[in-house]
Amino acid sequence: MRGFFSLLLAACLICGAPLLAQQKPEKKGITKEALEQRLKQLQTGRIQAVANLNAFDGAIQECQHWLDELNAAEAEKAKTSEAGKDKKGTNEKTAPAAASETKREK
Repeated sequence: MRGFFSLLLAACLICGAPLLAQQKPEKKGITKEALEQRLKQLQTGRIQAVANLNAFDGAIQECQHWLDELNAAEAEKAKTSEAGKDKKGTNEKTAPAAASETKREK
């Protein structure tokens, strides 16, 4: 939960949304219209902050996806190269054995 609030604070700072503590309505001259306008501003800011948070989450998921793809490709490449080494080793071992079998047949 702490990470969420840190990310929300970062999103507010990035998009320039005012923090609640920074803009309190003045005690003098508070009107219904001013409060409604402030409420609308806060709701708009909240929508923008949620959109930014979703964008961050999407970017994080995309990076994680591509890292997983790269790791899988590297693992497959290592597996393939290891299999190639095993085949070469097997061929080298079977070649002398095949030669000795050929000598026995003669």
